[in-house]
Amino acid sequence: NHELIVDPTRYRPITETADELDKLIDAGKGGYVFLSGGPGTGKSSLLTQWAKTKHTYRVIRYYAFDFSDPASIYNSSKRGEATSLFFDMVLQLKKHNICRGDTLIQEDPVELRKTFSRQLAELGRIYAQTGERTIFIIDGLDHIPREYHGVMTSLLSELPSPDSLPDGVTIILGSQTFELEGLQPDVKAAWKKKDCNIQMASLPKNEVYKYIDDSALPVTINDDHKQKIFEISQGHPLYLSYLVNRIKETSDLQFLQEEMPIDGDIEKL
Repeated sequence: NHELIVDPTRYRPITETADELDKLIDAGKGGYVFLSGGPGTGKSSLLTQWAKTKHTYRVIRYYAFDFSDPASIYNSSKRGEATSLFFDMVLQLKKHNICRGDTLIQEDPVELRKTFSRQLAELGRIYAQTGERTIFIIDGLDHIPREYHGVMTSLLSELPSPDSLPDGVTIILGSQTFELEGLQPDVKAAWKKKDCNIQMASLPKNEVYKYIDDSALPVTINDDHKQKIFEISQGHPLYLSYLVNRIKETSDLQFLQEEMPIDGDIEKL
């Protein structure tokens, strides 16, 4: 399943990052884009919501980890395997009528790569004729070496080379870092150029305030409290939700005088 669930009542857009993503994609004809950010900064949610607004693009999504249900039995090492990646991408493209009349899909790594190569060529022809772009979102790469063990062939090592992507095809990768063992060398080289790299921004103050206002807290929150929550969370989406949930559960605001900023690092909690 690559339909990541984002709670619309809790999600707050980080428009600075979304706008930067738009500019990078609009400025070129294709290639790789690298979105990085620490845990809980909202990479997957942003990519999911951003994709929903791209009605003129063909969007193919692959999540190496289902963040909407971390305990899911489907968060297994299979998600990190190259065969799973190509199988799911080929299948989704066929649903978009890309090489639909081709042979039945099987979990044969050699045949999957051949089919995917033909599909890439077809996407390039479509772009040349109509200008229609295709966006691949491959997210959660850092989970593969960290949490998935026993992977037969990691998808990290089998990502398409940037040179193999035709005009009109962009692959957006989402990860905490791209200093990943086994990452395809050409892809890592493209990341190291830094001309297509985006770092997740923080939530701006107005969105933090709106999140607080929409949270139906059991105690009265004044502007001083909101400012303190903003200063402590530093616009970090996950930490902000922790602070608000703590107020919901305890109706206590005193801890705001004692809490220390996390400097954008949720792992300091």
